[in-house]
Amino acid sequence: MSKHQTAKSNFCIEMDKLIKVDRWGHYKIKFNGKTYRVKIQKNNYRFEWQVPHGWMRMFSGKFAEGIAPLLPYIFAEKEVKIQKENKMTKTTVETESTVVDPIAEIVASGFKAGDTEDEIKGEMFKAKVPFGKINAMYKAIGIAKGLIVDPKVVTAEVTAQIVESDWESIETWDQVAASAIEIAEEVNGANSTRVLTLITKYCEENTITLPEKTRAARVATSRGGKVAQCIHALFSENPVATREDLFKALLASGAAKAEKNAKFYVGQQYVLAYALKHNCALNEVPVN
Repeated sequence: MSKHQTAKSNFCIEMDKLIKVDRWGHYKIKFNGKTYRVKIQKNNYRFEWQVPHGWMRMFSGKFAEGIAPLLPYIFAEKEVKIQKENKMTKTTVETESTVVDPIAEIVASGFKAGDTEDEIKGEMFKAKVPFGKINAMYKAIGIAKGLIVDPKVVTAEVTAQIVESDWESIETWDQVAASAIEIAEEVNGANSTRVLTLITKYCEENTITLPEKTRAARVATSRGGKVAQCIHALFSENPVATREDLFKALLASGAAKAEKNAKFYVGQQYVLAYALKHNCALNEVPVN
């Protein structure tokens, strides 16, 4: 038996200890009105959540990892055995099972408390959710619980508004951008950048020529333009801003999408920005 076959066999043995396999060969369980399953495949397994149109993949896992990735989320199972003897019939009430759903609770409570996406994902990681599966689980749980709008729904609603708009009569790019902002504000979960992309795509497919984007608009909407705007705004407000101040400002403004990007921009831009602001040499910029 190969290592893969051994790992698969051991995985199924451990799963059999927790839950019964159904007639299709899946490990399925229902609780809180929802149905989940672990689907065994040739090379891996899929953890899925039942939705109206079928099954949504939460994540896939390798048999060699064992069942550990599943335990924190769905198989933290405890048996509640209720044995109630009826004095007349001497019957016993069957065993009932209750299953906790800790990760879904982390996401739901995080939204309720107003936590950021990164903070919620941080709690998921602390709860032993594998790092590579956090994004998929966060999205799937959020959509299923109505906390996050399904991107497909957002795209459909935005597209419907784009189709109804008269793009041939628009004369300037500023009008296009303003229309994108209006649509983004009307559709829950949409943002103007995504709306602009869909507008451009729609017009290209329907041979509609949009006004050219001005140079100012190109700079303002580019990643470099957003970083420059953020740096300018920060030093205008606080001339002695530190590297840490710039790091936080880049993340808060969205000019940097992740911490590693923010660190890169700080290392690349801070010294020059400070020197220009204070009219000093680069080697005179304080280390902070």
